[in-house]
Amino acid sequence: MGLVRIIEAMYEGHTILDSGIIQRMARLFCKHADNLDTGPNDTEQDLLCLMSEGYDDGQLPETLRLDGQQVMEC
Repeated sequence: MGLVRIIEAMYEGHTILDSGIIQRMARLFCKHADNLDTGPNDTEQDLLCLMSEGYDDGQLPETLRLDGQQVMEC
């Protein structure tokens, strides 16, 4: 993510996390989802698994065959 995109995202109120942190969090969630009272739906599970494998915002919609807005809603 370029510096300009980071600044724009922060200006719009978004939180910026390092991709390595996101991957570790997604892996942990996928690993322990069965222990939670509620789990993600199929699309959310696919999204988390792809994130844990290092897919980025540009690759996720194409891979899941969703538009960018649908991915953001997951």
